[in-house]
Amino acid sequence: MRHCSKIIFYLGLPLLLLSCGRSVAHTTTTLSPIQTSTSTSKLIPISEVTPTITTLPSPSVLPTINPTEIPNLLQSAYSIETLDIVNGHNLRRVSGWDYGYNSSSKNAANAEPYYTHRYQWMDSRHLLLFPITGVIRYPNWTTEQKQAVVFNLDTGIAWLPREQLKEGIRVLDIPLPRWSPEAEVLISSEISGVFTLTADGDFVAAYNGKLHGISPSGNKILVDDTWIDLKNKKMVDFAWHFKFDEQTWLPIWSSDENRVFMCCHFYGNAETGESYYLPNEDTIFEGKQPTGFDKTILHSHGVWLNNNYVLAEADGFYTGMSGFEDVILIFDVSSKTYRSLIKVANLPYDLTDITTRYATKDISPNGDYMWIHKVYYPTGFLIDLKTLRTWEYTGEHMYWSRNGEYAIIGSNLLALSSKELKAMPSDMQCNNWHPTKGVCLSLVTNEQGSSILIFLNVQDMSVQKADLTASRFNQAIWSPNGDYIILATEDKALWKVDYPSLENMEQLTRPIADMYVESIIWSHDYEYLSFVGSANIYIVDINKSQ
Repeated sequence: MRHCSKIIFYLGLPLLLLSCGRSVAHTTTTLSPIQTSTSTSKLIPISEVTPTITTLPSPSVLPTINPTEIPNLLQSAYSIETLDIVNGHNLRRVSGWDYGYNSSSKNAANAEPYYTHRYQWMDSRHLLLFPITGVIRYPNWTTEQKQAVVFNLDTGIAWLPREQLKEGIRVLDIPLPRWSPEAEVLISSEISGVFTLTADGDFVAAYNGKLHGISPSGNKILVDDTWIDLKNKKMVDFAWHFKFDEQTWLPIWSSDENRVFMCCHFYGNAETGESYYLPNEDTIFEGKQPTGFDKTILHSHGVWLNNNYVLAEADGFYTGMSGFEDVILIFDVSSKTYRSLIKVANLPYDLTDITTRYATKDISPNGDYMWIHKVYYPTGFLIDLKTLRTWEYTGEHMYWSRNGEYAIIGSNLLALSSKELKAMPSDMQCNNWHPTKGVCLSLVTNEQGSSILIFLNVQDMSVQKADLTASRFNQAIWSPNGDYIILATEDKALWKVDYPSLENMEQLTRPIADMYVESIIWSHDYEYLSFVGSANIYIVDINKSQ
C-alpha cells in the first residue's frame, strides 16, 4: 500500500501535493507526470550567508570549509573566457575551483554516454560539473565529497541542483544529478520524490516515490515499481509492491532498456506489461531450493546476456553468492530460477578437477559474445550469447575491437563472424580501435624522432602509414564517429587530421601547460571537445568558429 506524501520543492516553487492513487494492474499506459500549475523561478536560490567558523563532526571533511559557504564559493568561482583562436578554432577556459574535480574511474575518451564523475556535457551550452568540496576519511578508505554545479557557457551563470537527501547510508548510490540527453532534463531525487529540471533549472515534472535506478542512456528511470520513459512520458506499473524496509539493489537494464531485472528478485517488461516478484524465500537454483544456511544468491549488479538470461554478479564486499563460487550464475527469466551458465552452454566442467574452474567473464562491446577463461588452464571459451554455442581457444585474455566484430587473443586476431584466426603483425599493438570499423591505430616515434601513424585494417590485414612532420606527437584519439583523429603533442598542443583521407591536418590549440588529454570528452553534437587541466576545464571548437 502506498502512502500519500507531501513534497516541498526547493526551487522557489509552491508546495506540491502529489497524488498516490496509482493502479496496481499490469497495464501499459501513457500518463502525464505530476506538474505544478506555475513556475516562476529558474534557478535554485543561493542564500547569502555570513562566513562563520564551525567545527565539523567526525569523520572530518578536508579541506575544512564551512558547508553553508560552499554554494556562494562555487557560484563565485566559475567564469568563462576565450583564451586564444588558432586557425579559426576558439579555445575557452572555464575557471575554476581550486580543489579540482571529483576523480573519475572511467576513460573519458571512450566513456558511453559521455559522462564521468568529473563533469558531463549536457547540451552544447551547459556543463554539469562535480567539483570536490571535501574529503571524508574513514578508518579503511577515503571518499571525496562533491557538489554538482550546472554552468551555462553562454551566460556564465552557475547554479546548484539541490543536494540529494540520503536515506541513511546507501550501499549503492545512484550518481545524481544525471542529465537525460534525449528527454533534455536533469534528473534529481530526494526522499520525497524524483524531479526533472531543464538545463537552466526550470521545473519540468515530479514523480512520487523512491528512485531505484536510471538506465544507461539516462532516458528511462525506475521509481518505486514504475518504469518511466522521460522522453515520451510513457509509464508502466510493474506492481511489485515493495515493502517499506525491503532491501533492493540497482536494476539491470536490457540493451533496449525496456526490460528490467533487479535483485532480489524483480522482473518487468515495459513492452508487454509482464512482471513478477519472487520473495527471497522462494529463490531457487535450477528448480530446487538451495540447501544449507550458507547458500545465498544476493547480487548487486549484472548484465542481460540475451532476451531470457541475466548474468548475476556480486561486488564481493556488500553482496555475495556464497555456496556458488564454482558456478557462473544466470537468472532464467522464463523459468523464474537461477541456472549455471556452464551447464546451459554445455561447457566442460569437473568439480574434482581444479584446472577446469572458470574465472574471467568478459562480454563484447556489442553484447553478442562472452569470453570465459579457465583459472589454471591456458584456454578459454567464446560463447555466442544468442545461440549459446561455444568455441575453445588458447589464451587467457580477449581484447575486443570497439565495434565488437574482432578480438585479439594471444598473438592472433579473431574474426567473430567467421571464427577465423589470423596471425597479428609482430610490430602492431591493437589497443586503439576505430569506433565503428575494424581498424586499429598505433602512434610510434622513429629513430629520427618523427611521429608515425600506423593503421591496420584487420579485414584484409593491410597496413597504412602516415608520417607526421608538423610536430612530435605522443597521443592519438579517435573522434566519436571515427571521421577524424585528435593528436596531442609532447608540449600539449592539440591537432586534428581527417580519416581515412589523412588530409586537412591543422592545429587546434597552442601548448597548454596544465592540460590533461586523458580527460577529453566530446559534446553530444561533436562540435566541441573538452578536457580537464588542473582546476580548469578547456573547450575547443572542433569546427571553425563563425
